[in-house]
Amino acid sequence: MSEQNYGVNVTEFGADPSGRMDSTTAFESAISTVSVRGGGIVFVPQGLYAISRTLRLYDYVSLRGESRSTRLDYSTQQDGSAILISDYGNLEVERLQIWNPAGNGVDIRNLPDSKPNRNFCHVRDVEVHEERCDIVRGPRGGSGFFVQNAYMMSFERCLARGMRDYGFYFAGFHTTIKLDTCEAVEGKRTGYFLIGMMYSTLTNCGSDSNQGYGYFLANCQSVSLNSCGAEESYHSSIGMAASDAWANDWNAGEGLGELRGITINSFCSILGNKSGDSNFGDYMTLNANNDRLIEGSSVNHFALQGKGLVIRRVNGSARIDFPVWQGSQRVS
Repeated sequence: MSEQNYGVNVTEFGADPSGRMDSTTAFESAISTVSVRGGGIVFVPQGLYAISRTLRLYDYVSLRGESRSTRLDYSTQQDGSAILISDYGNLEVERLQIWNPAGNGVDIRNLPDSKPNRNFCHVRDVEVHEERCDIVRGPRGGSGFFVQNAYMMSFERCLARGMRDYGFYFAGFHTTIKLDTCEAVEGKRTGYFLIGMMYSTLTNCGSDSNQGYGYFLANCQSVSLNSCGAEESYHSSIGMAASDAWANDWNAGEGLGELRGITINSFCSILGNKSGDSNFGDYMTLNANNDRLIEGSSVNHFALQGKGLVIRRVNGSARIDFPVWQGSQRVS
């Protein structure tokens, strides 16, 4: 039985896989039909689909392409994200390419009419590409994947390329998040911006040629990076900050503004701190002040670095307890 028999096919509602006609209304009708039924799959056959508005997914409604060559082109979108998930969750977004969204690619967040937290959302084999800026409408693009206040959620084999903001941006408070084999490439800012994340894991992820850090963490507890890497980050491959400013700006509950239990295993840092600024370490920069703590360790890294491997900046009674080990030897 073909996959579309488990739900609806967008072409049945008039979607044009040639990309010549706008398919937004057809997608909205297909999503609404499945939502009214209580959930199911909205199947998108291989092709190019012109989309001009945000597609909002509701509880138990999954959007599934036929392959990663199933492409949604948002070049005519005026504002907003490409795909918005704002209700409870229990859904999937799979096997799609999203091109030129006006805002974020996949956007999982609170809205005034939505439930407080998003759970059980799974995003797999999804690519978000930003390839141009339109002179008439001004700069386009947000983050490839934006998440606000989420639990028990996974991102697998996802790519963000050329984003104007962050590749993967987690804001608010999160637990039990998994990122597996994801990549952020050629973004205008940091590849992975992780705020308020607890007991979560990044495995086999890459961050290449981004104009900020490869990975930046604040207000995080019990987060691990396993066999991840960063190449040619403008600042450090990894950055962390603990301060009053982070505590005030991002409300993450107990332990505000601190990083505890951060573990980095087998990290590969190639040509970090492309800026050459002595304030940044090529592999890692740790910045703590206002009596805040950064605690954790890095074990068995590979770093092709320039002047400084790790920079630690401590102000006042703040404390950084973050050794960097190579085998049984502490190297920084």
